[in-house]
Amino acid sequence: MRAIVSILFVSILFMFTLMSSLPAVADDAVAADESVTNQDPPDRGYELELTPNGSYSSWNGLSLGADLSFRLKVDDHWQWEVSAGHKIQKYGNESRVGTGAVYNFSEDWSRSFFVGAGLGFGNGYGLNDHYGIANDKLFGYVKVAKRFALNRSGTITWNPSVSVVNDGTAASALLINPLSIGWSF
Repeated sequence: MRAIVSILFVSILFMFTLMSSLPAVADDAVAADESVTNQDPPDRGYELELTPNGSYSSWNGLSLGADLSFRLKVDDHWQWEVSAGHKIQKYGNESRVGTGAVYNFSEDWSRSFFVGAGLGFGNGYGLNDHYGIANDKLFGYVKVAKRFALNRSGTITWNPSVSVVNDGTAASALLINPLSIGWSF
């Protein structure tokens, strides 16, 4: 257990160190081109985000999956999010869908910190859960993330995030997703 907590702590520390150092490098590169800095942020109304994920637990072994999120612009700071995901696990599969709101701290979404919260529904079909009978759960989530522009126009972004998910039980899950890639259009 100590090893897991240590790995988790080091991962979070690494991610926030990386997040705090990268914006300065990206902002310096963009500032070098005055034609980019003098423009308003592009007006894109849609965003698609792909988040591959994996985990390991002593009970469920290795699990691999992916989440796909679609975000719709509500105004300059707010987006509405709809997401779906699927995970393959040792004791069966898990599918989930969710919806919620996302608040961007900057009008330039390609370089913005953002927070999101919402509700979702998931079902796990596991051999250990009643021999393949669905284990349906309503869950809530809260996430914090930062976008880093990967191209000059800001249409492709890297979006590492930290989320907390709870299905109404005493246990919550802390999810660290360092590999999210977003596309704005």
